[in-house]
Amino acid sequence: MLLDTKNHKPRLLLLPKYGEEAASGRLRCYQYVPYLKQAGFEIKIQPLFDHTYLSRLFSGQRVGFFLTLSLYLKRTITLLTVSRNTRVVLHCDDLPFIPGVLMRYLKMRGVGYIYDYDDAIFHGYDMHRFSIVRHFYKNKIANIIKNAAHVFAGSHYLADYAQRYNRSVSILPTVIDIDRYPCKEHTEKQELAIAWIGSPSTSVYLKALIPVFKTLAVDIAIRVIVIGGSIDDINGVVIEKRPWSEETEVSDLLDCDIGIMPLIDDPWSRGKCAYKLIQYMACALPVIASPVGENKVVVEDGVNGYLAQNDNAWREAILKLASNANLRRDMGKKGRELIISRYTVQSRYQDFVSSISTVPDN
Repeated sequence: MLLDTKNHKPRLLLLPKYGEEAASGRLRCYQYVPYLKQAGFEIKIQPLFDHTYLSRLFSGQRVGFFLTLSLYLKRTITLLTVSRNTRVVLHCDDLPFIPGVLMRYLKMRGVGYIYDYDDAIFHGYDMHRFSIVRHFYKNKIANIIKNAAHVFAGSHYLADYAQRYNRSVSILPTVIDIDRYPCKEHTEKQELAIAWIGSPSTSVYLKALIPVFKTLAVDIAIRVIVIGGSIDDINGVVIEKRPWSEETEVSDLLDCDIGIMPLIDDPWSRGKCAYKLIQYMACALPVIASPVGENKVVVEDGVNGYLAQNDNAWREAILKLASNANLRRDMGKKGRELIISRYTVQSRYQDFVSSISTVPDN
């Protein structure tokens, strides 16, 4: 949706939690910028946690109290001084573990903002281990949602939560740029390469499949390629650990034959956006996933992959795909067709731009 920019160049302030180095900032914010500019917006982007913070965090250095404080103060000043004729898109949280008074202040001033979230961050408050946090912050995200002009939810679970407090909610998945993802060419081979992509913190889900890998390795040759995660060596199983980088993630996936997304069925996991599956399927890889949350939306069992409820189901699904390159090819093709139609920035940018354009600028 293009705006009439002859006499009016609307201002847009994008407030991601993280900078472009982090996946959430890059995928939920930065990749839409060219389309927003094309629509006539004058754009300013200010992540809460900037390059300095992230470089220290990713390298294992101590971030430091004063750096964090300075970033919180910068975000506070930005929200206090934003002009009334500026639309705002807030991703995730305004200031974590700080009362959400700044967003109420924007609402009182008549500044329209869109709230965007792709994780069940409300559970970071209402299920926190400390009762004092649960008491004071359990409604923080609900109130941010309530005061928003519109809400983008990354999954159905998140949309269901948002709709309790706001009528203007749309599901906007975390999407990929399909031009970055070539198709896997599936061939018969002696060893099945299994892809898992993630981070050290989410490797706990992968570790739940260790018993499955051990039993499979007795019968067939498998190689588990772990991209960006952290897992100990497994006796009798070939584990290949690769560091994640934006430059190599797609080529690493194309080295694999199938992609997996195991999850634990808990409230946090139910809010996840199935982004791993979207990446695998964009490469035309068949997938196997736990039937949790958005996984059940993305995976059509037996068509573009399998939903595996327990260890036996995981084992059977992997064996089926290991022995049949044609099945991998057919499932991968159907998966990629789904991604192209529903989970790319090319297919969803109009939803993003149109929703922002409907927010009045005063």
